[in-house]
Amino acid sequence: MKEQDQQTDGTAISRIIEKAMAKKKVTIRRMAEELEVTYEHARCIVRGLSIPSKHILPELSTLLGLDLRELGEAQVSAQINKKYGNIPLEIVGKNPELEPIQQVWADLSPQHKSDLILMAKTFARLDRQQSTHS
Repeated sequence: MKEQDQQTDGTAISRIIEKAMAKKKVTIRRMAEELEVTYEHARCIVRGLSIPSKHILPELSTLLGLDLRELGEAQVSAQINKKYGNIPLEIVGKNPELEPIQQVWADLSPQHKSDLILMAKTFARLDRQQSTHS
């Protein structure tokens, strides 16, 4: 399931890259040429199947007009998540089950954020009621 989610949703860094590419109208082919990597490698980076190396981050940052520090943090986060999974989240006291929501939270509109919170509260209330009647 995690691999399937990653293929459809990508990683935090791939979403940052994909969003910037759309904004700047940069194709995967152009990105590959500018970074001097194969088309397939560039495609895997955009889809979240590969993590860009720290060596290409400065060029990627320039090409897409992204903050290098933010890109570097997203790259390190993706590497840690790939290597250790949810263990780092548990160490810092975060619930790993919330990670899929946290990854897309910044992309949600304020209205969708409110809707999602309302849905969670409603489901929690229903589950509490159901557990007291069981």
